[in-house]
Amino acid sequence: MEEQADNDAMPAVVAAITAYVNDETLQQCFEVGMVEVLVCLMSLYIDYLGAGEGGQSTQAVYQPSMVPLGEMVIIALTELLTSSGQNSAVFRELGGAKLAGQLVRLQDTRDPGLGLLQQLVISAGPGGDDDMTGLLDLLHSCRQTDLGLKTDILRCLVGCLKESHRCRTVFRRIGGFVYIMSVLVGLEGSLDEIGTDSPWASVDRRAIFSLLHQIFSSLAVAMR
Repeated sequence: MEEQADNDAMPAVVAAITAYVNDETLQQCFEVGMVEVLVCLMSLYIDYLGAGEGGQSTQAVYQPSMVPLGEMVIIALTELLTSSGQNSAVFRELGGAKLAGQLVRLQDTRDPGLGLLQQLVISAGPGGDDDMTGLLDLLHSCRQTDLGLKTDILRCLVGCLKESHRCRTVFRRIGGFVYIMSVLVGLEGSLDEIGTDSPWASVDRRAIFSLLHQIFSSLAVAMR
């Protein structure tokens, strides 16, 4: 009964964070270790969804409250990372970037996961190369024909590059153009006359053009 009460109370705590977030609450959450608690909850949520490294959930019991709780945890973390280098540093040290990358692989949690990674890249301090590299590495982890995922990752990247000159500088320093060009090279033959044995046979051409649009948008913004 006590454990159930704690589970019921946590969404209220998370909702309070997202409703009243400001510079003062960001500092307070850092001081009381709220980021650590939320990252732990996010890890449980990812395991519940079966999005972890094993690809299967270790939680045998159906928990209807886990999904809304997980969604609120991600929203709260996104707010806490916004403009807070301290919270971002803690999130990074706890492996939060890796967890966010696991969220990106599932269609239903892709946008929240990319939102977390975007805030992490934007709020990174000087020399935050690892966060940008981690985002770009997701492009190489995709299947060749998973164009929707690549498009969403590049859309997230464009948001980062538009946000600040620092992000564009980091992108250039880590060889970001090479990552983008490799995605373009990976589309070779996708617009040819396609036979039934081609890996592109089942791919919607609109998805190809959408990805091309994001590739050239990324290159254009990065060269500002």
